[in-house]
Amino acid sequence: MRDLIAEARREGELIGKMTVAIDETKGHPWTGEIERD
Repeated sequence: MRDLIAEARREGELIGKMTVAIDETKGHPWTGEIERD
């Protein structure tokens, strides 16, 4: 069960990062690149 929660958290982080990336481009199409820290 812990693995499912961890997986969901990772997915949520990815979606959050993609949303931020889209917001930063101000509506321009997403290039498919994700910047990692």
